[in-house]
Amino acid sequence: MLRLEFPESLLTGHAEVDRQHRILFDAADRVLAVREASRDTVIPAIRFLLSYVHYHFRAEEALMDAIGYDRAEHHRRQHTMLREAVEQVKEAVLAGEDMDRIAARLHVLFLDGYVFHIRNVDAPLAAAARAKGKEGEDALPPSRVLVQAGWLSSEHEGVDLPRPPDASNKP
Repeated sequence: MLRLEFPESLLTGHAEVDRQHRILFDAADRVLAVREASRDTVIPAIRFLLSYVHYHFRAEEALMDAIGYDRAEHHRRQHTMLREAVEQVKEAVLAGEDMDRIAARLHVLFLDGYVFHIRNVDAPLAAAARAKGKEGEDALPPSRVLVQAGWLSSEHEGVDLPRPPDASNKP
């Protein structure tokens, strides 16, 4: 079975960014883990993944704005491409595409796209944030704040809150 584990080599040195990256990899791994159960189990898992992708990227973009990051536009374009790739995986699930193909697409997306993005785009952002003193738990805003500011759709509010183990696959 394909697995996705967050490799320690991807740590950026920014605790909150790294925590959220771990959650992203865990959410993608959950999709891979439940793909053999049923499509009804995969759909909530992929919706959670996509929702967390939206939240995480918007939180990073808010951090970029807060520190006046000079590579923000390039970083946003990367986010758009990765978000669209996860959206395509979700659409493939909903369209009934073969789950082994979906799993392979998701695996490649994370091991190629996200690994590249974290190493080459997020790591410099994390260094810039640390240099500006923006590295604590409050460095990345919670989903509630992003929804209130109009940066994030209300459907994603609360995605960053801890979930009980039995609710981890609910959208």
